[in-house]
Amino acid sequence: MALVKILVSYHDKHRIFKSDILTPIQTGAALASECFPGMLHDDDGKNISAENPRYAELSAQYWAWKNYQKLGNPDYIGFMHYRRHFIFNEANQFRSYHPELEQCYQLVYFHHIRKSYFKDIGLTDDNILRFVPQYDCICVKEADFSKLGIQNSVEDYKNRIPGSNVKDLELFFKLIETDYPQYMPFVKRLQTTPYKYLYNMFIMRRELFESYNEFLFAVLDKLDKQIDTTHYTPNYKRVLGYLGEFCLSVFINKLKSEEKWKIKEVYCSFCCDTRPQRARITRFFKNYFIKNNLGLVKIKQGEIMSFEPIVPAFKHCSYVIGMSSSNQYAPYLAVYLQSIIDHAKEENLYDIVVFETDMSAENKKRIRALAHTPNFSIRFYNLQDAFGTKLYVSQHYFAKQCYYRLALGEVFKKYQKAIFTDIDLAAVSDIFELFKIDMQGKPIAACEEILWHADIREGKRQHGFSIDDYLEKIGCSGVYYNTGVVVADIAKFNEKASFRQLLQIAQENKFINLEQDVLNKVFNNCFYTLPSCYNFEIINGIFEEPAEAFKNYAAEIENAKIYHYLAADKVWFFPNLPKGYVWWEIARKTSYYEKLLETYIHSYCWRFVGNYLKYMKYHLFSRLVFGKMKARYLRKADTYLSRIK
Repeated sequence: MALVKILVSYHDKHRIFKSDILTPIQTGAALASECFPGMLHDDDGKNISAENPRYAELSAQYWAWKNYQKLGNPDYIGFMHYRRHFIFNEANQFRSYHPELEQCYQLVYFHHIRKSYFKDIGLTDDNILRFVPQYDCICVKEADFSKLGIQNSVEDYKNRIPGSNVKDLELFFKLIETDYPQYMPFVKRLQTTPYKYLYNMFIMRRELFESYNEFLFAVLDKLDKQIDTTHYTPNYKRVLGYLGEFCLSVFINKLKSEEKWKIKEVYCSFCCDTRPQRARITRFFKNYFIKNNLGLVKIKQGEIMSFEPIVPAFKHCSYVIGMSSSNQYAPYLAVYLQSIIDHAKEENLYDIVVFETDMSAENKKRIRALAHTPNFSIRFYNLQDAFGTKLYVSQHYFAKQCYYRLALGEVFKKYQKAIFTDIDLAAVSDIFELFKIDMQGKPIAACEEILWHADIREGKRQHGFSIDDYLEKIGCSGVYYNTGVVVADIAKFNEKASFRQLLQIAQENKFINLEQDVLNKVFNNCFYTLPSCYNFEIINGIFEEPAEAFKNYAAEIENAKIYHYLAADKVWFFPNLPKGYVWWEIARKTSYYEKLLETYIHSYCWRFVGNYLKYMKYHLFSRLVFGKMKARYLRKADTYLSRIK
């Protein structure tokens, strides 16, 4: 019977998978602060363990190559990761969570690992011993990037790998052309088609494994001498690991062309929850009882999730700029980002993170393309399913994405300060100035909500409430803040309130202004008040004949640093808003300008038709009634007639 060993790579603590065949190995063990028990370590014997930050999981592959006898000289050897595993059963029997991504990356998502997981995917020792010896090489099916609108592997390299430098990939192509010309037909396939083998996952006969490693590490050693990773982001320092995927692709495609090897392609699993068993049990109880300032609160299992904190894009910068967007709002996000880029200074580093769940690959590509200088990084952070469904949205121009702001403390744990903003903004000065403001020990900074404070003085009502009464209802005494632009001291922010507490409050209430009311409630009297120029509110009509409360505010419009086109009448639908031309001048610089014009014209036509129908309705009604009712309908008819004109 053939001897098979499949190494499972671990870099951090996760649930350990171990059997006679599945063999866990700690990668980067030479640099680790803790040696994981019960597994192999890639710093034993001849190794490149200390080079793991650049080689990633390939340090385990190098160890296996150079220390093969320590594995018992198996006939077949393979490599998987702690969260990605081969599926030897039919993949169509599993539920699809993200069809587009799954079709592209040949993945099947599993939220949790159940007792029957390995039996379900066919990765038990008995099944492995039946399945593997039938083939010379087993690998994950080729990714098909065309499912995400990506044309080839070069384009994917730019889009999928944060901080990537395509010049490194060009060095790889040139090296193959000069030193390994027999592989060039398969390099050209990578350059011209959307297909590629990913994850550095495979199972090979020993002779193929030897041949592959001689090729792979010779190529990477030569590239290592040419690539300087000193100023690369922490993620992209793994450049040799990423280029290893290209080596695997050209090697497997060459094997296929020789037509003498039996090669099997299978699907790959992706396990979302890989915490150790003890951590999962602890988490189970935390999901039911969360300690906060209201006491023990019962939480429905699965409603609240935690996040992996994002790593800073720049080594010496602990500041981050965050915002939320949906795929629908991508054009408006692009305009706002363009305004930031237009006023950025060379000496500052702009680490920009967009919270999203449904942004298309095409939109991500176009938005990333806005940043052309090395001091800019634009990344996307997916919050899929993190907020559950129990979230109230009060207005048609609000969206669930507004609540994503509540996660800033947890996602940005590795930063010192964060700016988090809406995207219906136009910056007309360097937004980095906000990081330099002394917040005087406060956890959060924002501008006063000028509209509501003026309305309080005039006794106006919102949604049936006197605004004064509403603020009392949400537990906000004193100043009420607009959170379209906030600055957070992350450590102090998290001391005051956890993400779980903020989300719990959001789920239990029907706030008019969504997460803005949550933050005003929780951080009541803990805000530092920013000058209004950093969030200058533009609202249709209030500057035409400003009430007394707005006269001083309106006079400051020319001194604003960030214009905020809030409320229902958005600047992309109403270009005649005060300072609306500022936004549209920026829009002309983006690749979305024609799309924005099309949307505006479409909206304009429908508004015209809607106003005309309402005018006719009230004009007709006014002819059928008398007295006060007639006067009321005439006033309404005049209103819609003026809108038509």
